[in-house]
Amino acid sequence: MENNLYEILEVSPNASTEVIEKAYKTLAKKYHPDTYKADKRYASSMIKKINNAYDILSNEEKRKEYDEQLKYEMQKDIEQKEEDLNMDNTQLKPSFMDKYIQKYTKRNNNYDKINRAIDEQYKKLTPKISNTVVVLILIGALVALIFVCLSCMDIISNI
Repeated sequence: MENNLYEILEVSPNASTEVIEKAYKTLAKKYHPDTYKADKRYASSMIKKINNAYDILSNEEKRKEYDEQLKYEMQKDIEQKEEDLNMDNTQLKPSFMDKYIQKYTKRNNNYDKINRAIDEQYKKLTPKISNTVVVLILIGALVALIFVCLSCMDIISNI
């Protein structure tokens, strides 16, 4: 394939639909002609590619067909390289596949780092919110306890 849709959306081939949607929104915002000031034509072409990639990868049936086509073309590429190098299948496949795996592992590690950083920021915010809620609940419980104690002391003093 001339343009790998996963590379256009900057996601791994095993990315979930949520990750694909998140990448689509981020890239659509980045390359939107109103916000991308450098080159409007480039931004416009990127938006078309991004929309096309998202259209295919967000639909399960289209994505399955695309993955099969991608796998077929990769296999065809491997076979072509075998012919070009005049080597047998066992010698060529591991080295080609190793390069492919390294390429996507490196990309996935970058995406994993970004996702981990986002998760860490979210986790930093979440405890603060939940700690605040817990403090408010404890203050409310303490006020209620004080009220109950004062009521009990009032009842005891009346006896």
